[in-house]
Parts: sequence; C-alpha cells; structure tokens
Amino acid sequence: MKNALRWACQDLRRFLQLDEAPRQQFLYAPATAFTRCRQLTFERTAVLVLSLLKKTLSIELFDFFRALKLDTATKSAFVQARRKLKAVFFTSFFLHTTQVFYRRFPAKR
Repeated sequence: MKNALRWACQDLRRFLQLDEAPRQQFLYAPATAFTRCRQLTFERTAVLVLSLLKKTLSIELFDFFRALKLDTATKSAFVQARRKLKAVFFTSFFLHTTQVFYRRFPAKR
C-alpha cells in the first residue's frame, strides 16, 4: 500500500514536470508564459492552485515558499501566473489522477 501510494505520487509529480512542448497546450501564451527563471514556475503555480488554499492568499504563499526556503512571491505575481493556465490543464490533471489511481490501486470486484 505504501509503495503504491509513493508510486502514485511520483506519477502525479511527473505530470506536473512536463517538457516545454507538451506544456504549451495548457498555457494561454505558450511562447512567453513560464519561460524565465522565476519563483512561480509552472509546477509551483499548479501545485498552489491544486492545493485548494484555505487561508488568506498571502499567508498561503508565505507558508509555501518558507517550506521551500525561497523568498515569497507576491499575491499579484501568483494571480498573474494563475491566469496563464488554461482550464484544460485541470481537466487533464484530473483525468491523469484517476488513471493513476485505478492503475496503482486496482479495484477488487
């Protein structure tokens, strides 16, 4: 069970670490979005959005970047980065998550 969970998490992490070509289908401006070396990378922005923030945005950003031992990004920077992601990214991530789940945890019928 623990191994299956670890492998499932690694599969999901690999989905977020897409190369530039496959990532372009998930961005509004693929030629310019997430091309520079910034604190809010594609992966970090996606993880923050997917983590279903519960506290105020500034507190969540502070806690997230403190855990990574990096300087905190501003709320404005996060909102701007979040706007670069298309809704199809979340649909694809959900479909990938369900595929990983049923592959790693086969149902007993």
